[in-house]
Amino acid sequence: MGFLIILIFLQSPDSIEVKKGKKIQDPWFGEDKLYHLTVASLMTGAFYHLFYCKMEIEEKTSITSSLGIVVTASISKEIWDKKRGKFFSYKDLLFDIAGIVVGYLIFIK
Repeated sequence: MGFLIILIFLQSPDSIEVKKGKKIQDPWFGEDKLYHLTVASLMTGAFYHLFYCKMEIEEKTSITSSLGIVVTASISKEIWDKKRGKFFSYKDLLFDIAGIVVGYLIFIK
């Protein structure tokens, strides 16, 4: 099922029609996507380190809290973009999720 969802995302075009006749470019592998991946992975590691190492919160709670905060921040950022007249980028969100996975694998496990 997850593979099918990824295939659907990959089929989406690099431009999105936001308003009549106005298209916004949202390429799959632009510089912006690298920022989303990097920031999400670093935030995951930083929050885990803060909770587990500095605040001495239980490991399981530290993991779920750090992942939850980064997911919430990622979704909130896309909603904020939409409210500012830009658009909600599912591609950005997908790279945020990939960054969370990378951060989990590098900094937590």
